[in-house]
Amino acid sequence: MGGVAQKLAYDDLLAALQLQTVRDLEDFVIDAVYSELIAGKLDQMGQVFTVSWVTARDVRREDLGAVLDKLTRWRERCTTTKTILQKSSR
Repeated sequence: MGGVAQKLAYDDLLAALQLQTVRDLEDFVIDAVYSELIAGKLDQMGQVFTVSWVTARDVRREDLGAVLDKLTRWRERCTTTKTILQKSSR
């Protein structure tokens, strides 16, 4: 990112990440922050996430499919865990 903060609209992130709700998006971003993959600020009023830092990852083009598969499985596990936690807190 070259030291320049990048503002990403919630709507763009929802579409790119194939998430259904703002709550899901914010949970996803918070998980990524806690995992030290990104740093930034959620602006709920402005509906933007301002990225201030990202973990650098070098990925070869031929590895992109495998990376996408792993991220998709991780997202599914996060969703399942969230559902279980929500049900158990009722």
